[in-house]
Amino acid sequence: MGFRYTASASLLLLLSAVLLVDAPAQTADLRVRLLDQHLVDDVTITAAVPLKVYAGAADNVLLTVPPETPLHVNRRGDELRAAANGSSIFALGLGVRAAAQETISVRSNRLEAARAYTGRLTIAPERESLSSLQLVNHVPLEDYVASVVASEYGFEDLEGAKAMAVLVRTYALRNKFGDAYDHVDHVMSQQYDGANAITPTSLEATQATQGQVLVHADSLIEAVYFSASGGHTANNEDVWDARPLPYLRGRPDPTGTASPHQSWEATLNRQALLQALSRHTGANVRGFVIGDRSSEGRVRTIELLTGTNRRAMQANAFRLLANRHAAGHGIKSTWFDARREGDRYVFTGRGFGHGVGLSQYGARGLSAQGYAYTDILDYYFTDVRLASMDDLSLPAAPWQPPTLAEAPLQAEEPAEEPDDKPRKQRSRRIGW
Repeated sequence: MGFRYTASASLLLLLSAVLLVDAPAQTADLRVRLLDQHLVDDVTITAAVPLKVYAGAADNVLLTVPPETPLHVNRRGDELRAAANGSSIFALGLGVRAAAQETISVRSNRLEAARAYTGRLTIAPERESLSSLQLVNHVPLEDYVASVVASEYGFEDLEGAKAMAVLVRTYALRNKFGDAYDHVDHVMSQQYDGANAITPTSLEATQATQGQVLVHADSLIEAVYFSASGGHTANNEDVWDARPLPYLRGRPDPTGTASPHQSWEATLNRQALLQALSRHTGANVRGFVIGDRSSEGRVRTIELLTGTNRRAMQANAFRLLANRHAAGHGIKSTWFDARREGDRYVFTGRGFGHGVGLSQYGARGLSAQGYAYTDILDYYFTDVRLASMDDLSLPAAPWQPPTLAEAPLQAEEPAEEPDDKPRKQRSRRIGW
């Protein structure tokens, strides 16, 4: 007969559960919230080795799950219920780790297929919901980098992948949400799909650059990147409401013009866009005109027409808002022109993404011409240098790369920026 903690007994786990949820990450790990854009109300966890279910300290094991045996975790009021092999426990927060540091497989009705994760998992009730879960992967930094490079870059050229590995690592260490987790698993941070996403190229790039970060004046840079520039990258202040950063200067990007996004056209429903703009501004927006442009031609501002007045809006904010109400990818960049055709607006433009920092198609082009990843980084970022995490007193730890026997190869296309509005309103760390 399986043992069971009753709801009242589980209150004895209050102190350890709170420490589990709110404790900072171990120095070698990043805390990545999984399935953040979905209301996840139950998960099924398995491993090829025994799973240890604990509360508080990792050695406070409440339940050991045999290999290949499903562990089901769901929400019961303010508590979690974990059940496996006829045994059930209740707690205010739980951790799950696999023996011998093996990967953990996670299934949910929100996933088309199971995902594998290295490190450990912590699970807690979602504070803003009565039924959903907060699932956090405490993942070794270099495992995270290898996975993100595969998902965010996707090309098979090694030097471009190395450049991306340095940026992904730098971004992960500089930009963190804090509180219960450091990052989410989508483009509000970086796209992280777990161990299954890792490719031989992303793995080799991560190993070759292990511990390397990009700095300006001995501080981690805002290591931003995007898909395709359209022929010229952008100054950061021309895209975002931010002070100019000396290392994020626009420059010609001739090798980035080979992308399929060099020219594009998008059509948006006029009324839907005006209604979205009206809701966003709290004013009755009747139309818009293009405001000022940067030297290379990107739109800096949009002037919204509200009766007799005009209201300026940052062009990138306009683009992101418009794309939430457009089919497909909508307005791919701020390098565009616009015209009205009856009940629709037609946008024609070039490039894909915000345009600041490293151009992924440009990096691939430079790699094909024989440039090393250090050259690529020096080209897209001004007055920067490579540094070791050890030199900057940042957390680092020896890394054991995962097995890639079953790792699928990525298609020859970088991950594109989704236009779906996330479930929660958050400020982007610097903005895609």
